[in-house]
Amino acid sequence: MAFGDSLRNGVDWVVGLFSAKAGAKRAHFRRLERDYEYREAFFSAMRARGYRAAREKAGNTPWAGSDMSADGELIPDLRVLRAHQRELERDDPLASGLARTFRNDVVGDELRAQSVTPDADLNRDLEDYWNSRRNDLFPAIGLPFGAVQRLIYAMARRDGGVLIKRTKDAGKPAAAMTFEVVELDRLRPTAVAGPSVGELGDPEGWITEGIEKDRTGKPVAYWISEHHPRDIIPRGKAIQNRWKYIRVPAEDCIHYRRNVDRAGQSFGVPDFYAISQDLKDIDLLVLASLKRSQIAACMAAFIKSDQGIDDLFSTTARRFGYELDQQIEPGMIFALYPGEDVHTLIPNFPTPELVPFIVMLCRRVGAAVGVGWEVVLGGFGDSNYSAARTVLLEARKTYGVDRHDFVEGVLRWIWRNVMEDARLRGAIPPVDDVAIAQNDWQHQGYQWIDPQKEANATKVDLETGIRTLRQVLREKGIADWRDHIDQKLEEELYEQEQREALGLPSKVPEAGPAQGAGSDMATGPDKDEPEKDSSDMQMSLTGPLASRLGRVNGGVACLS
Repeated sequence: MAFGDSLRNGVDWVVGLFSAKAGAKRAHFRRLERDYEYREAFFSAMRARGYRAAREKAGNTPWAGSDMSADGELIPDLRVLRAHQRELERDDPLASGLARTFRNDVVGDELRAQSVTPDADLNRDLEDYWNSRRNDLFPAIGLPFGAVQRLIYAMARRDGGVLIKRTKDAGKPAAAMTFEVVELDRLRPTAVAGPSVGELGDPEGWITEGIEKDRTGKPVAYWISEHHPRDIIPRGKAIQNRWKYIRVPAEDCIHYRRNVDRAGQSFGVPDFYAISQDLKDIDLLVLASLKRSQIAACMAAFIKSDQGIDDLFSTTARRFGYELDQQIEPGMIFALYPGEDVHTLIPNFPTPELVPFIVMLCRRVGAAVGVGWEVVLGGFGDSNYSAARTVLLEARKTYGVDRHDFVEGVLRWIWRNVMEDARLRGAIPPVDDVAIAQNDWQHQGYQWIDPQKEANATKVDLETGIRTLRQVLREKGIADWRDHIDQKLEEELYEQEQREALGLPSKVPEAGPAQGAGSDMATGPDKDEPEKDSSDMQMSLTGPLASRLGRVNGGVACLS
């Protein structure tokens, strides 16, 4: 044994005489150095401890997680989550305002459909038919299509999802297809006796809260009640019909879900699931502050007496809690009985700290839904330009994701069903499924925050090719860049005609020969060529575009 090892062993022995714990530690580390199997076993035991966040000990914030499936965690709480968010959007100013902000920015006045096939005539025919039908697609609601879009989106955010069912009058095969919006409350709950195995499309399938699935877990049908199960008025039918569930095949429905973040999750989650309590607390905080101001503006006094009271409840039930000969009015002075004293109530609340505290809570709310706290409170009065612009741009990313999901999950499905039904009835020209699927949905666009700066930036992007004209126009809510160019040319042509009719000079002067020396570099028209007449120039400008300009805003007269 080397001298160094003997020395370390001696030191360890001496340390162990004075402290058994310290000696054990030194022996442990010595063995880690020389014993490979011991070292690996120790490190494996340390790794088995897992994540620090998974350990619970006194003093930590309590955890209430579970290892259940997605439906196992969600479905028992889903009804309460829906009820809470419905109450918030109905009664809470911040929640209702935030919901309205999302509706206005995601949907706006209306997401407008546009057919984008290579055939311009077919696009026009499909769009004309769509525009003739779009406001009649939901007869039970009786609202224009833009209002229906906002309704569907709002229901999905509030309830975590919504079901849309296509309907067709079996007795009128020539009638056009319509749609019905179904609240998820109308799906058959598990507590209700379900259908027999023979009624299922797949004998090895199952039903989860009204959603029938095959053996692979794919939804194949929805079991929907004729009326809302908790409808107060049975609407002219027997009350038991509220619990009569009809099987609707999945191809006749679209289930638009939100906040799906686990595989196997059958339902979406309401958007305010993580901030319902915060919104409720903000409302209670504001109400408490308002009540404090009301109390501080009045006289609040308690009369303290040494006299015994036999019946406290009957005494406190009297007006003002004390028998008075007349009503309380400002400036009145009362004489008290011997042994009585008056204690005034002065509510103490740190009013200057109220606003920062509410802002802090609104930051939590905004972080949960993907917008800034300024959007939650609905104002940018305390923000500078850069901060407000950053907040709006980040919020628009959130709106854009929601809009994309809404278009892909709902609007494209409605368009496809309407066009397929029209094709079967001969209401539109023969068209294949590929052409029907080629459609786009245009948002109303956003106004520039700083028009001058953003116009210059847009000009640079167009000149350098970073963005195209189509991208720029879509951001401004203009759907078809071709129509935009045609409209500009039509306006230029009309202005040119009016100038000629009134004898006014042309807006763009003709290029003449260069002035000064170097006249041989003149850029004017070739002297050998005959000068073109203004009507010839007009024809050369408009000839190729005459047919296209004729379809924009009523068109112009054909000049050929």
